[in-house]
Amino acid sequence: MRRAAPSLGVLALLALIVPQAHGATRPVAMTEAHRADASGVPDVPAGAGRIRGRLLHDDPSVTAERTVVLYSLSPLGVPGLRSVVSNARGEFTFEAIATDPNTVYVVGVRSSAVPFGARVVFTPGETEAEVEIRIAEPSADPSSVVFGETRIRIDRGCSGLRVLETHELTNPTDRPIYIPEDARTGRPVFASELPEDASGFAASGTGFEPGWLQEGRTVRWWGPLRPGRRRLEFAYTLPLDRASSRLLRRFEGGAKRVVVLIHAQGGSVAGKELRAGPSLEIAGRLYRTARTGRLAPGTTLDLTLEIPPAPATAVSLNEVRIWLEVDDAALAVHEEFALQSGEDSAVADSGAPIFCVPLPDDIVGLRFSLEQGVEWDPSGALAVYGPIPPGPSTISFQYRLPATAPTLEFSRRFSRAVPLLSVFVADTQLRVESEQLHRRRPVRSGTRTYLYLEGFAIEPGQAVSVRITPIPPRQRLSKLALTGFAAAVAVVTAGFLAAPLRGRASHPAPLETAASRAATKREFVYDAIRGLDDEREAGEVDAEDYARIRSGLRAEAVALLQAEQLDRADADPSPNRSGEPESCPKCRAPTDPGHRFCSQCGAPLAPARGHGTAR
Repeated sequence: MRRAAPSLGVLALLALIVPQAHGATRPVAMTEAHRADASGVPDVPAGAGRIRGRLLHDDPSVTAERTVVLYSLSPLGVPGLRSVVSNARGEFTFEAIATDPNTVYVVGVRSSAVPFGARVVFTPGETEAEVEIRIAEPSADPSSVVFGETRIRIDRGCSGLRVLETHELTNPTDRPIYIPEDARTGRPVFASELPEDASGFAASGTGFEPGWLQEGRTVRWWGPLRPGRRRLEFAYTLPLDRASSRLLRRFEGGAKRVVVLIHAQGGSVAGKELRAGPSLEIAGRLYRTARTGRLAPGTTLDLTLEIPPAPATAVSLNEVRIWLEVDDAALAVHEEFALQSGEDSAVADSGAPIFCVPLPDDIVGLRFSLEQGVEWDPSGALAVYGPIPPGPSTISFQYRLPATAPTLEFSRRFSRAVPLLSVFVADTQLRVESEQLHRRRPVRSGTRTYLYLEGFAIEPGQAVSVRITPIPPRQRLSKLALTGFAAAVAVVTAGFLAAPLRGRASHPAPLETAASRAATKREFVYDAIRGLDDEREAGEVDAEDYARIRSGLRAEAVALLQAEQLDRADADPSPNRSGEPESCPKCRAPTDPGHRFCSQCGAPLAPARGHGTAR
C-alpha cells in the first residue's frame, strides 16, 4: 500500500470535473494535449484496485459529506469519471477500479469554489492506494502576491501574429488566495489590458478554473492562487496587415523582468527598455530574445515589431478523411489530413505555420500529437509548424461536439483547397444527407459499417455540411409485407403500361411493339431493384429478405431482356407493300391491317384495305 502525494499541477483539471457554481467566466481553455468535458464521461475503468482517502481540515464540518470525484485518463487518452460522498470523518473509498500503471487517476474535491486534489498512479502489482487531501480556507486579500518574470512570445499564427504571454505569480502565504464572485469589487489577483486590435483571447490551463473573466479588452483573474509559485498563460491574436506593428503592454502589478521572444527568422522586436538576450530553443524552433530590468507597477512597455512576408510552403494537401460517430451526448470526430512534402523535411523556417486547420466552434476533448509541431492557435485553429517528413504523411486529431438536437449539422471549412474529402459516418441507424457531397456505397472497417460520403475540389473557405438524423427503429417486414412489396411493383408496372391507353383520346401515342413494352417493364424492374438497395442501406430490410427479393427481381429483368431481344429479332423489317394506309387520313393515328374504321376518331378507312365493298 502506498500513499499518493498531492499534485497541484492537476488542480486545473479537477476544477473542470468538479461541479462549478460560477458561470460568469468567458475563457477559451487552451492546451497542447487534451481538453475534456465532464458531461457524458463514462465510468473509470473497472478492476480489482481500491483508492482510500481522507479529507483534512481544521473544521471537521468542512470535510463531512463532501462530493469527491475520481477522474481517470487511460494511455489512449480516454477519460473516466466517478464520484462518492465522504463520511462524517471525511473518509471516502473508490472500489473496483483498474490498477494499470499506465492509467493516471486524479482525486479531487471543491471547497469554497476552490479545487483541491491529488494524483494517483498504481505501481505494478499494487492494488490499493491512499490519499490525503488537505483543505484550506482561501483568503480574499491579493495584496501579498509577488509578480516575477513575464515572457511575451511572438509567432506568426493562422490569422495574424500569435502572442503568448506567461506571467509568474508567487503566493508567499500558507493559504490559497481566491476572491469569490460576490466580493469582486476591488483588486483582482491579476489584471491585464489587451491591445486595442487583439482578438481571440484564450487562457491556458487555468481557463478550467472559475477565476478568469474578460470584459471588453480587460481580462482579470480572481484566483485561486495556491501557496508557492504559479505561471499564468494566455494568448491572443494581433492583425498582420503591415510589415511593422506596434505592441503596447501595461503591467499593473509590475514585473521582475520582461523577456520578449521572436522567431529567429520571423522578424525583430525593438523597444526603449529592451536589451538583447541569449537565444532560446522552444519546441525545436530558435528564438531571439530581448529583455528588460525590473518594471514598477503600472509601467507600459512600447514594442515595435518588424515582420517580413512569410515564404510559400512546399507541403501540399492531398486528402482529408473524417470519421463521425454519434452517441447520446456528443458527436465524436476523428480527422486525418494526408500531406505530401518534397524531398526535404518541411519546417516553419520563418516562424509562420506550414498550414492551418480551422476548427468548429464549441469543440471539447481536443486531442492531437505534438510530434509534427501542431499547436493550438488563438484564432480557433490548429497551426502546423512541422517538421513534416519528406514524402506522404498524415496529421490526425480528435474532438467532440455536443449533440443536443435530434438532427445534427456537422459543418467544416478548410483554409486550403481539398482535392478529395471523404466522410465516414458510423452506421447506427442514421440517415445522412449533404448538398456538397455525394453518397457512395457503405464501407466496413473491422466490425463497423460506415456510411460513405465523398466530395472533390473543395474550395478554401467553402462550407461543407452533413446532416445526421436518427432513423426510428422499425420491425422486420413480415412475409405478407414482403409479398405486398413485390405485388406493388407489379401493380405499378401494370399501371404504367396502361397509362398510354387511358390518354389516347387526347394525345395520340406512337405505335408500341412487344419489344418496347418489354423494355419499359424492364426499366421499372430496374427502378424496383434500386429502391430495394436504398431500403437495405437504410436498414429497413434485413439481409436474408433483401437477397431473396433482389434475386427474384433480377431474374425477372433478365427474362424481360431476353424477350425484348427475341421480339426485335422476329420483327418484319420489310416495308408495307399492301397499299393500305398505316395511319388514319383524318387524325393520323396508327391503324391496324384489316380495320375498316379508325379506332381513334371513327373515320372510315380507304376500301383498298383488301376487304372488297360492303354488302
